[in-house]
Amino acid sequence: MSEDKVTEALIQEGHQPPAEMRPGGITITHAIFCELEFHITNGRSEIGYRRAILDEVGNYPQPIEDTIGKFANHSFDPNWKAPIPRDPRRSDMSLNAGDANDNSGIVAYIVVRLQKNQKNMRFTDSYSPFSVPLRTPDDRAFEARRVSDSGAYFIVNSSKFAAGSIAGKQREMQFNIHLEIIQKKGQTEMYVPIIVDPDVGFPGGGGRN
Repeated sequence: MSEDKVTEALIQEGHQPPAEMRPGGITITHAIFCELEFHITNGRSEIGYRRAILDEVGNYPQPIEDTIGKFANHSFDPNWKAPIPRDPRRSDMSLNAGDANDNSGIVAYIVVRLQKNQKNMRFTDSYSPFSVPLRTPDDRAFEARRVSDSGAYFIVNSSKFAAGSIAGKQREMQFNIHLEIIQKKGQTEMYVPIIVDPDVGFPGGGGRN
C-alpha cells in the first residue's frame, strides 16, 4: 500500500502522522525510552510494554540523537525502571505532563524500540511510524522518524496538551505505533501492517494490536 493510501486510510480512521518539522524555538528537555515486547497468551498475540523510563536529556551522552540511534539498535540502555505493571495506572508511556495543576509541561522525545531479537516484526518503512488524533496541532506532536527496523521516535510538547475532565487522564494524548509483521514465503518476504494502540488512557494495560 502506498504512503498516500495509508495516510488516506489513517485520516478515515481519525488519525494522521505527526507534523513533519519541529516548530521554531523548541527546546527538548526530556526523553522517554521504552521497549515493546511481543508475546502469546492463551493463543492470543499481544504487544505490551516491557520497560520504560522518563529522564532529562542532559543525563545522556550528547548529541541525544546519537544516543537515540544507539538505543534503537540495542547498543545503549538507559537506567531502566522495573517492568511496568499491567494494570490501570499511569506510567511513563502515558505522556502525562504531571499533576493536573501543573501547567508547565515538558517537551520530550518518545523513543520506542522492539525487544532484542524480535525477528518477525519491524517498524514500517512505508509511512510514518507513529500517528496521532486527527487535527492535532503541529506544535503538539512532530518529527516522527524511523531510525531502524527495531526503533523509531517522535517529539511531543506536552505543555500544549489540553487538561482532561476525567480523573487520572489530565494532560494526556493518544498516539498509535505502526509496525509490520514479517512473513516469509520461500525467498520472498511479505509485510503485514499492524497498528498498536498504547492504551494512553489506562497505561500499563499492554497495548493491543
